[in-house]
Amino acid sequence: MELFEQFEEKDGVRFNWNVFPSTARDAKDVVLPISCVYNPRHKAQTVPVIQDAIAVCGNKDCGSILNPYCHVDLASQTWTCRMCMARNRLMSAVVGQLPPACDPANSTVEYNTARTAATPPAFLFVLDTNAEPEELESLKDSLAQVIDQLPEHCIVGLLSFGSSVQFYQLGYPHCLRSLVFNGAKSYGAKEIEEAFGYNGGVPGNRRMEITNQFLIPQTESFAIVDALQQIKANKISPKEGDRFARGTGTAINVALSFAETALNQGFVRIGVFTAGPATIGPGKIVDMPLKEPIRGHHDIQNGSALHHKAAAKYYGELGTRAAAGGFAVDLIVGSYDQVGVAEIGTLSHQTGGVIILSDSFTTSICKESIRRHYSFGDENVGMAHAGARAVVEVKTSSELKCQGMIGHGVSLAKRSKAFAAEDKFIGIGQTCAWSLASISPKSNYCFYFLNTAETPTLPPSNQTVATGVIQIITHYLHPSGVFRVRVSTLARNFGPSHGLLPYFDQEAAATAVSRETAFRMQHGASADDTIRWLDTVLVKFCNKFGEFRKGDTSSFRLPPYCTMLPQFLFHLRRSQFVQTFNNSPDETAYYWHYLLAENVYSTIVMINPALLAFELDAPEGIPVLLDSISVTSERILLLDTFFHVIIFHGETVAAWRNAGYHEQEEYGNIAELLDAPKEEVRELLSDRFPLPRYINCDQGGSQARFLLAKLNPTTQSMDMAGAAPGTVVLTDDASLQTFMESLCKLAMNL
Repeated sequence: MELFEQFEEKDGVRFNWNVFPSTARDAKDVVLPISCVYNPRHKAQTVPVIQDAIAVCGNKDCGSILNPYCHVDLASQTWTCRMCMARNRLMSAVVGQLPPACDPANSTVEYNTARTAATPPAFLFVLDTNAEPEELESLKDSLAQVIDQLPEHCIVGLLSFGSSVQFYQLGYPHCLRSLVFNGAKSYGAKEIEEAFGYNGGVPGNRRMEITNQFLIPQTESFAIVDALQQIKANKISPKEGDRFARGTGTAINVALSFAETALNQGFVRIGVFTAGPATIGPGKIVDMPLKEPIRGHHDIQNGSALHHKAAAKYYGELGTRAAAGGFAVDLIVGSYDQVGVAEIGTLSHQTGGVIILSDSFTTSICKESIRRHYSFGDENVGMAHAGARAVVEVKTSSELKCQGMIGHGVSLAKRSKAFAAEDKFIGIGQTCAWSLASISPKSNYCFYFLNTAETPTLPPSNQTVATGVIQIITHYLHPSGVFRVRVSTLARNFGPSHGLLPYFDQEAAATAVSRETAFRMQHGASADDTIRWLDTVLVKFCNKFGEFRKGDTSSFRLPPYCTMLPQFLFHLRRSQFVQTFNNSPDETAYYWHYLLAENVYSTIVMINPALLAFELDAPEGIPVLLDSISVTSERILLLDTFFHVIIFHGETVAAWRNAGYHEQEEYGNIAELLDAPKEEVRELLSDRFPLPRYINCDQGGSQARFLLAKLNPTTQSMDMAGAAPGTVVLTDDASLQTFMESLCKLAMNL
């Protein structure tokens, strides 16, 4: 594990197989395809920046960049591309000296280019005026703080929407004017462009004047905030039995069309703040009468969700346009009801935007999440190290083919010898390049690879072991306003299938499988089909790597390198990512969104939550099994599921607290026990985004269900609970022990 974390620290990458299978047959034998989780903004502040010109392979079918694994001949001033073996002229700044790109320490480097952003960073805020007045006031206060803290070189635009869409002319000095669109109407991009006055023959200086009417710099924050405060909640209530008329789809279309015309060469974020479902116009989720319920999972699966397909198609088309323009779309929700995240969230999936799902704009979780997201001061979250308009491209040595990518982006449909055949792709495949509108230190992408070699690759004459090489090239707009190129060149040895297991990273493997699971379900696979696929993968893996005597299930053992993988996938099968019946489509889309973006550590927390126990003799907290037997009356449990942080007080501890023992000087140890998990929670929340829901509950209380639902149900009845420590978990789910017994039998009989 330490070796894998060193790789991640150096290059921002975690491979599942850290020695690659040497042939196509070996690759099939090991069941799980080669995969890696990669962060293109890892170590954003400390990555080496090379000032030399980028040395690109001259082979038009290759395009790889000079790296430490290329052979350099200083005598002839040439270098040989490691991917295609083509020879290229070495344009070194210092003759007779290796370029910095060839330094073995520089497996990940960046280059500055001469290209800069044509426009300053732009933020478009799109507000829902059908929110309750106190909700809208709270949202405006949050945005006023955000605007005050934006850097001075940023520009800002304001829109609001209800039954109509208003784009405010912030540059008009005399009063608050706006350009108004009908929220129920479907506008073409050309029609919106003409409404702003951007006709084809308009000269450049006039186009700039038009843009400056609607976008003004942050230095005029007083005028922006003044305009913001003049936006009022809709005072006209809908008729009895109806929802508000809300043209969310038109509002997003107007903001996007404006950005395509006026801001097509810079950093752009469109923030959509909504408090209810779209009920009119293109992209509506539900009709206005309240008697029509908003769709659930069952409605979507059986095709009875009246507007779902049309809305998903509409927002998917907007997402494709936004991704092509390099614009990130953020969706911030303040509503108890569903608003259409399952449909609108496609925009954020395709552009790398964030989704914040909260019950109200007035909650501290929502306010703090908004602040962190737009912050330029935080190191690990917010805008300080966010990149924009990114394109990521994968190059491979001849033995390897890229099967696809799973993450927040869209295919650029770039044909290449580096991608796998049509029947072999995983996720977004049949391309070697993807558009990533927004990237940050929180952005992680999973790439999948296939070895197609019929025979083992022979090592070069100067090496004893053959290696496979993967190069990930990311072109992006740096926060400084300069376009940069990040190049990560990753090499791993080849080896036979029977020798790979010591180099197997089971956490990275579980992350790759989890992403494929979510991707399948996002694209229509049922929970039952997904579970069958997961079980098939796990049974084949255990059959390949398990050690057993035929017919003796008690003899089954997995080597220590992969013992946790079945447990990870057991909890994944039971998680909200697969078992969607207890969540709304909006909640499920929200959970999938972050599963497809986070790093290996956070993904493991999501699928196999961390459980700490605090006791009088262990107030610092100790890790315990995610199991019902870990629940005892004299313990406090802290469960981190990424989306929820739960402090669970055992029955006896809750009684001590209710009796006020912690307030008495002689019971200082009880006070220390009660404070310890709260301190741990403060640390967890310090850099988590979005902020998780915090739940403080007691054994036997109604909210204890949030913890019990995550535990392995070892004790499922009163009889079992009497024979073993722990609490009763009433469920039809099989326990991990039962699951493993079935897994062993199936693996041995395959």
